Amino acid sequence: MVKHQSDISSLETVRNHSASLLDDIKDTSLSARAASDQVRQLDTAHGHAQEAIARVSLNADVTQCMDGVTSSLENKEYEAAAHFVDTLAKLHNFVPQEKGITASDSENAQFVRVRDAVARVVREELHTAASKSDVLQVLRFAKLFPKLCLSDEGLTTVCLQLRKLVTAHFKHGERTWSAENIEGNDSGPTSLLAELFESVVTIVDQHGDDLTSSFGGAAVHAVVQSLNKECDICGAQLLKRYIDQRNILQIAKDVSLRSKKQGESNVDPRLIEEYLEEIVSICQVSIKYNRYLKERLQSSSTKEASAYHLLHQQNPVSTKTFDGEHYFRVLHEMVGFYIRLEEFYMYETVAVAIKINERGETLTSSVVDDVFYILQKCARRASETGSIQAVCASLHHVSNILSDQVLSFVQHELAEVSQEGFTDILSKDSKESLYSWTTAVNNAEIIFENVNILTRDIQEYLLLLFDIPGEWERISNCLNEIRETSQFFEHCSHNSLKVFANTSLQSVDNALMHLSSTSFELDDLDQEDQDSLDSWVHHLLIAVDHLLHALKPLLVTSCFRAFLHAFEESLALRIEVLNERMLFCLLHTHIQIISDRDENFVLSLSPCSQHSDAISIFRDAGCPSQRSPVYAAWGSPARALCPQNRLPPLNFVSRGPLP
Repeated sequence: MVKHQSDISSLETVRNHSASLLDDIKDTSLSARAASDQVRQLDTAHGHAQEAIARVSLNADVTQCMDGVTSSLENKEYEAAAHFVDTLAKLHNFVPQEKGITASDSENAQFVRVRDAVARVVREELHTAASKSDVLQVLRFAKLFPKLCLSDEGLTTVCLQLRKLVTAHFKHGERTWSAENIEGNDSGPTSLLAELFESVVTIVDQHGDDLTSSFGGAAVHAVVQSLNKECDICGAQLLKRYIDQRNILQIAKDVSLRSKKQGESNVDPRLIEEYLEEIVSICQVSIKYNRYLKERLQSSSTKEASAYHLLHQQNPVSTKTFDGEHYFRVLHEMVGFYIRLEEFYMYETVAVAIKINERGETLTSSVVDDVFYILQKCARRASETGSIQAVCASLHHVSNILSDQVLSFVQHELAEVSQEGFTDILSKDSKESLYSWTTAVNNAEIIFENVNILTRDIQEYLLLLFDIPGEWERISNCLNEIRETSQFFEHCSHNSLKVFANTSLQSVDNALMHLSSTSFELDDLDQEDQDSLDSWVHHLLIAVDHLLHALKPLLVTSCFRAFLHAFEESLALRIEVLNERMLFCLLHTHIQIISDRDENFVLSLSPCSQHSDAISIFRDAGCPSQRSPVYAAWGSPARALCPQNRLPPLNFVSRGPLP
């Protein structure tokens, strides 16, 4: 019992202590709650204080900016005014939106009112500068728009004003051109077109970096796109006026009728050449402008290139180089006129070159140089248009002219000396007929060589201008057509040389008659027969020497070589026929006996001859002092028909334009 009472007493003590501890905890909790409320009140008060300070600071800064704008406008310090507006915009945007602290509607309205006031003044100044064609002032005021939060309007405005400046500059040049036409000092449209494109180039070169820094990476591309639209309109207008002024459409119709042989044409080829050069110069200006734009846009900075790439994805056409729809439609039409005029010019001037063909101090006549000068000039001129259609058409005309006009001329020249004519040439004392024939055959041979030279020259020239596989395949086909025409001329020259070689055997008939009358019986091998043998060989060499010395100065190297080969074949065949009429075996024995006594041979034909096995021809049995003059002059019999001092090959060179 006592034990239980003791336990109850202990528990009572614990309960009292617990109740006291609970009271302390409640008191502490109440104190903490009170302190927390005070801290929260203090924090709220601090936030209100900070907000008040921020609003006071904002109002002070806004007031300062407002005063700065007013003062700057009064002093016409427009850059400073724009700077204050930019600062004012940043101040409005600086206010933390999450705190619920925003500019009031009255403040926003005040900002818009101030900004619009500055923008209105800047627009007026910009238009004033544009009316004075002052590009620097136009760009000066245009660069203020981004600070007024009007970047899009600024870029659009600067593009519009720059277009107006380009147009005004073009109109001024057009009026000057018209005045020159009235005075008779027509300089053509090329200079005016070049000035149009150069105005764009000047703007981009001088102000491209400033535009990029003010409006961003895509600014230059936007300006170029806008100015290209103006170039498209003005350029197309200029080309149409040029076509009308030169009456090119009617001239193209006239030359087309002439080329189709449907009527006579009074068009002067020299006037046509003037128009061709003007069209080519127009094409060259367009090509150079496109090349500039391509290089300028590709040389942009990394940021500008990224903006360019993004703009290209959004509008691929807008970022291409100059590809004005109206301008290039008219230019394409002009290239079509060029093709027709160039065809007329090529055919007419080649016909004139053939008509005035003259023989000078060279081995060929003037037609060789003149024709290839014309063809080379026209082919190169066509390539300068940058049009694959013009190039292929020009090369096709070159092929047709060579295979038609030039080949007909060569065939006519050679046909004037028939086989009977060759006999007359050899029998006449006058050398005029011989000169005419050698000039004709030299012309054919040199034209053959010049066709290959021309083809290589055109190929090397076009490789620098056209590198697209599809275009080059078309060009290669045209060049192959030209190359194939060369075989016609080689065939003409070699055929004529072969006929002349066969006919020229008449000059050695007397020596061959000595051979046919010589006896080769073994029992008659005495000194007389030996002298007889030496006699016909001596006469043969003299006859051949006379013929070759007469021809060598008159034939170009390749023709002389071809003649030697043909003459060798004909002579070998002739001697073989004579040998068949005699006792060939006895002749062979006779020659062998002579060869054993003296190994000096009079004549040795080239081993290329298919008849050389039958005619290992005859030596001079006498001492060196008794040999023929031909033998002594050539040095050795093996050189009789193969002289070493050959003429150098003739390469065609330009003789200058036709009169």
